[in-house]
Amino acid sequence: MVLASTLLLLTTIATVGLIAAWAATSPRHWLTRTLVLLGVAALPLVIPAYELTIAIAAAGGTVVAGVGVWRWVRRRAAGQRRGSQFAMRDLLLAVIPVAAVCTVLARMPALGPDRWGGMLLAGAVSGLLFVVALWLVAAVPWNRWVRMALAAIAVVAAVLLAPSWAQLLASLGYQIAQPTEALLRWERVETPSDPLWLVALTALASVAACVAWGLRLHQGEGSKRRCGAIAYGALAVLIVAAPLMTLYLLDHPAPLPREEIPLHNGIVHFDQARLLLLTPLDVPSDDNTEAGLASPAEIEAMIARQEQVAELVKMGLENDIRLQRAHSAEPSMAAFEAHLSKVGDYKAVARSLDSYASSLESDGSPAEAARAYALLAQYGACLSRGGLMVDAMVAAACGGQGAEGLYEIRESTPPSAYPGVIAEIAAADQRAEDFRSIALKEGRFMQRLGGWTGHLGEILGVSDSLTRPAFLSSRASYRQFLASLRLLQVEYALRLYHHRHSAWPDNLQQLTPAILAAVPTDPYAADDAPLRYARSGEGYRLYCVWTDGGDDHGAPPREANGEVSWNADIAGDLSLDAMYGQLEEGE
Repeated sequence: MVLASTLLLLTTIATVGLIAAWAATSPRHWLTRTLVLLGVAALPLVIPAYELTIAIAAAGGTVVAGVGVWRWVRRRAAGQRRGSQFAMRDLLLAVIPVAAVCTVLARMPALGPDRWGGMLLAGAVSGLLFVVALWLVAAVPWNRWVRMALAAIAVVAAVLLAPSWAQLLASLGYQIAQPTEALLRWERVETPSDPLWLVALTALASVAACVAWGLRLHQGEGSKRRCGAIAYGALAVLIVAAPLMTLYLLDHPAPLPREEIPLHNGIVHFDQARLLLLTPLDVPSDDNTEAGLASPAEIEAMIARQEQVAELVKMGLENDIRLQRAHSAEPSMAAFEAHLSKVGDYKAVARSLDSYASSLESDGSPAEAARAYALLAQYGACLSRGGLMVDAMVAAACGGQGAEGLYEIRESTPPSAYPGVIAEIAAADQRAEDFRSIALKEGRFMQRLGGWTGHLGEILGVSDSLTRPAFLSSRASYRQFLASLRLLQVEYALRLYHHRHSAWPDNLQQLTPAILAAVPTDPYAADDAPLRYARSGEGYRLYCVWTDGGDDHGAPPREANGEVSWNADIAGDLSLDAMYGQLEEGE
């Protein structure tokens, strides 16, 4: 989108330059012209974008000054002298624009000399380039050959730039018409192309009309005026369309979601667990313990601390949970960084729960260990509620530890614990927030977090080449976490069915409603199809499709060397055995 950004910049400069040239040459009262020019410069204040206002004012002022100097030089060369026409009335009227400028300057935040200098320099250079273009139009002799050469250049430029220009207008129009869907631009293969040819043909027709007017192909004064008015009017609309549409989008960011924070928010208990782990253990030192080893008292204190953390997490899961940071009316980088500082602590809670479950397994309590792993899976899933992309990744990482533990302990878990484990895994799946909702919240949040410059980059898709791979990778990881939860539900349900009937079911529908309320859906399937299941000899195959959406009959995605790979570009299916690296030879 670099070309689109360049086209937007050029059309913005052209729009400001044309208005400034009109203000410098129009016979209307100077106050009217001044207010019009200041009004154009003040348009970015609705965003607010003070730097852009400074640049536009500098560009317009440079054009007005350049035209004024040029006309003064021409009058002086012609021997014309004209005295000052600025009277006391004009001095009083000048109070109006001066007061308006002073009001804006008083409300303007401290930008610093570097930003002031950069915007003033950018505006002055842009205005100077436009003055040079005006001079070329007015001073260079326009014979037939020059007009034909310029016409040929204009036609070639229009043909080359029309597709990119049309794509820019189509993208801006799509974002205005579909503000919510536009936030998921990573999911679109390309910008909607329906109006591309219409806009391209309009641009070519406008250029052709201007060429016809310049070459005097239409005879008669009335025909010339009508042809010129239509041609230049259409061209003016195309020039100002992108700046105006961009200004509208900058002034109308997508609203933040209005999600109510629960009165009894379980995240409070999660934070208590997080802070508990940060508190040093109050255990007296043991001089008889070797250096680097924990004393028996310290080991007992750590085990007790893990039990306390698990109890706090259970208390949190008794309530609804929402991360509060994502509901800020005006997101700030400071608040975002403060939230990121908690991410490591939330991971520490997950490690504590994982150690707690492992200790239960080592103590010969597989049923309690399975419930502890399910508790960890629920804890991880809850970290996505009300969060952004980074929270979704933390949720997948923390909850994934619990899912892996549930997979590894499935053989030793007693059948009597299956119903409770299935219910807790299903609760974890239900608590995990939909990734589409997370992505929409991320888009709305980032529009505000980066200010108007960051929002402009989002509109133009300047960083899409960098953010798109990260988005796709995050989505694949989060869906893989959801897939593990749903596959584990069915895995434990199949074992419970086999325990009751001494045989595997012919299809997953036989698990409902006695064991499962409904067969979980495939998170990768576009049509929300259920998980795949097939009998295989004395066993079965349980899997879901991978990112390609195709059913490969349970075969995992493999690299050329035969190793299982979760590269989104490789076809295959996702199964628990493939996910946790326990495939047998040849599978």
